[in-house]
Amino acid sequence: MIQLWLGNWQEALWLNPLSWIVAVGGVVLPCWLLYDFYTKTPTLYHSERAIGQMVKKYRFIGIIFGVLIVLNWIWNIQKGL
Repeated sequence: MIQLWLGNWQEALWLNPLSWIVAVGGVVLPCWLLYDFYTKTPTLYHSERAIGQMVKKYRFIGIIFGVLIVLNWIWNIQKGL
């Protein structure tokens, strides 16, 4: 995340590809929350519920995400981070 914050885009991607997902979420989610606040609609809540139900219904989606996280950890350990 630090490399991404400093503007070293390629270094951040090489060190941790998940940092991009966190960075995008860190920008999109607060904006979405403000949108919901001003329009008085719970779209973020409804989306979170729909995604949760989808992951419960199709367990392999959660398993795939879990495997990707573990692979990312292994990759970072092998790089010596």
